Amino acid sequence: MAQFARRVLPRLWPRRQAVRFHSEVRRFKSVEPESFTKTPLFYMTVGTVGVAGLYVATHLERTPISERLRFMSMSNEAEEALGEESFQQVMAQYQDNLYPAYHPVTRRVERIASQIIEKTPLRSQQWTFHVVRSPELNCFVLPGRHVFVFEGILPILDTDDAMAAVLGHEIAHLYARHAAERMSLRYVVVGLAVLISLSGIDISPFFRNLMLQVGLELPFSRKMESEADYIGLHLMSECCFNPAAAAGVFEKMEEAQKGRKVPQYLSTHPANPQRVKQLKEWLPEMKAVRWKNDCGEAEAFEKHLAGAYNVRYR
Repeated sequence: MAQFARRVLPRLWPRRQAVRFHSEVRRFKSVEPESFTKTPLFYMTVGTVGVAGLYVATHLERTPISERLRFMSMSNEAEEALGEESFQQVMAQYQDNLYPAYHPVTRRVERIASQIIEKTPLRSQQWTFHVVRSPELNCFVLPGRHVFVFEGILPILDTDDAMAAVLGHEIAHLYARHAAERMSLRYVVVGLAVLISLSGIDISPFFRNLMLQVGLELPFSRKMESEADYIGLHLMSECCFNPAAAAGVFEKMEEAQKGRKVPQYLSTHPANPQRVKQLKEWLPEMKAVRWKNDCGEAEAFEKHLAGAYNVRYR
């Protein structure tokens, strides 16, 4: 049998065919996809992530009062330049609809805002104050220290405490440099978009941008708004305004904005009921701030909180 195999098999499958078969097998195996970890793209990605991580690590700082660690890559000068550009645009739109500087409403805004500004390192810099004849429920402070209050929101700000709550929130945005932080976040978003593209994930630019906006930018914007609520509440409490008024402002805002809501996950701001709840939870902490700043009437303030919001301190 062995002799038969040695004589017959070579005839049925010549050596040349056997060699050709094995070479074909080797050729087939050689076209297997190369591991991603061995490709130039992998090393380029790792290098990019490493450099980006080092850049982020060297541009970290903490926000004032809230002490949140954040990434900041925009200089004060660049932020102020953007603010001045925005100021020119706003003035071009509303120049003819501003209350004069000597008007009682403008002077009231300046008086209350100046008290809050005095509690920040920005007190030694030049500020401008403007009241706009427009029905919008709006108020903002631009980098460059330009305060704008719109006529439409004035009925809600019927007391100095209510005015201080809104101005404190807007001044807090500038004090915490939220505009510069938002621009810094855009660099991160662009970097993430590039990494997604390099990774080879098959996703359209539209859905990639939508995912980054809904999953990163909008939640971050809501977080900064909440932080401005906290910092503003702290600043107005240092000035001895009643921080309990802040919750009332947003309750009135909720009434005024009925029928004009957007889904929370698509909003740049937290929902008003959520803000009211958070502001009330911070009131006991603000009591201590008022005590520290010798605001007086602390007992009356404590009783007011306990009666209005069922807060107990002891």
